[in-house]
Amino acid sequence: MKPFAFFKRLPLRVQIIILVVAVLTLPLVAANVQIAKDIDDRLHDQAGDKAEMVADAIASSPLVISGLGNPTLEVRQEIQEYSQSIQRATGVEFIVIIDMKAIRVSHPDAAKIGKPMVGGDEGRVLNGESYISSAKGSLGLSQRAFKPIFDRQGHQVGAVVVGIMSYSIDQAVERVNQPIMSALTLALLIGIGLAVVLSNSIKKILFGLEPMEIARQLGERNAVLESVREGIIAIDRDARLVVVNNEAKRILGMAGIVQNVIGEKVDECIPHTRLTEVLSSGEPEFDREQDLNGIIILTNRVPLYANGEVIGAIATFRDMSEVSKLAEELTGVNRYVEALRSSAHEFLNKLHVINGFARSDNRQALLEYLSDIINENQGELAFINDAVRDPILSAFLNGKFSRAKEMGVDLLLDIDDALPEIQRPGVSHALVTLLGNLLDNAFDAVQASELKEVNLHLAQRDGEWNIEISDSGPGMAAERIHQIFQRGFSTKGEHRGLGLFLASAALDKLNGTMDVSSREGDGMTFFIRIPADQINGGDDD
Repeated sequence: MKPFAFFKRLPLRVQIIILVVAVLTLPLVAANVQIAKDIDDRLHDQAGDKAEMVADAIASSPLVISGLGNPTLEVRQEIQEYSQSIQRATGVEFIVIIDMKAIRVSHPDAAKIGKPMVGGDEGRVLNGESYISSAKGSLGLSQRAFKPIFDRQGHQVGAVVVGIMSYSIDQAVERVNQPIMSALTLALLIGIGLAVVLSNSIKKILFGLEPMEIARQLGERNAVLESVREGIIAIDRDARLVVVNNEAKRILGMAGIVQNVIGEKVDECIPHTRLTEVLSSGEPEFDREQDLNGIIILTNRVPLYANGEVIGAIATFRDMSEVSKLAEELTGVNRYVEALRSSAHEFLNKLHVINGFARSDNRQALLEYLSDIINENQGELAFINDAVRDPILSAFLNGKFSRAKEMGVDLLLDIDDALPEIQRPGVSHALVTLLGNLLDNAFDAVQASELKEVNLHLAQRDGEWNIEISDSGPGMAAERIHQIFQRGFSTKGEHRGLGLFLASAALDKLNGTMDVSSREGDGMTFFIRIPADQINGGDDD
């Protein structure tokens, strides 16, 4: 695994060269090994056949047969001369004739005549068997053919050994292999050269980028395209759409263009884009209004260049109504400034009172005033901390009380018994998501009401948690209640409708149920039941 990981980190050019060389080398080496083996086997067989043929000729020679039957010094000299002449004529390395005691009668080295044969593989031939073997004799390692010699009566009188030295065979193999090796090496070098050319060509096509860099840049490109709030479309030099991000699809869908437009001519599927004009002129157009089937969008159109040549065009656009809404939302900063100014003014008034007590040296009144400020919310905080043992849920409820006061809402909390600390991981966060979105929805609902009141009741009984949230808002018609948990549904305008969807998802995680009761003009109430074992793991205490 580690070598493969190392290979993946190599540059693409190096990877291509290595792969091509490997693909070429493996079969070439395998072919060379097989060819060399075949040649070696064939030449050894040929050497054995040649030695055997020479041995047959000598074994049938009357001179040799009669000489072994009458081994006088003169006859032995004749046999020696005869065998040497045959050796020179046939090109074998040696011819050795032995008697039945394995004593040399003939040998290329005359000094060894009359001495026992060396090699240890002559026993079978003295028993009348013909064979070929490889053994190391007095002259070295050789391929040897053994042939028994019989007289006219069929009695064995000796044997002949004809040998070809192994180094001679190896030299012959090397001579045959040399041009083959040269051809294979040349093929490998040509393959390496072509691999280098191929890798350079591919690298150029990929603009010098590595695969990981291409993947990363593609991922970054897609992330950027899908993260921006502008619609983006792009065309190639043939005016065909090649890029349409999700925001562009959404706006096009609002304009009734719902089909897949990738690969289509831009003017045939999206009206008035003017991208073909930008493609032709090479001139950008900025902040232009465009009618998209009744939807007015604000668009920028820019040509795309590569190596000084226009290769396409891109347009970014937003719904003008959203742009206007964004401008209105930005002006809402003034409201936040006013709220901060009001808080600062109230705090400054308290500082003035403290300063007045300090200057008048009225220590007792100062202490009482400070105590009133400090204890202003202590009653509510103490109640929540005593009734809710879970620190996350307790801190959440304290925060919601502060938020309710900022919004001018009376948040009334009723807890039957102290709720234990939650032990199961993730449950506190699911409850915060559930309660937070329901309370925020209730706070928003009562803003237009004369009585701004929200009630939260928490209880644990009969093996389940019971939660009830009610508000004094305008309520909702019963036939619309089933829609409120759908993603995107809202009575507060666009880009809302996520809170109750998230609350429902959090309740699903807790395996709870929810009933909603409402009617127009009479507020809304949420009844929630969650099995206690989903919160405390079976602990109902």
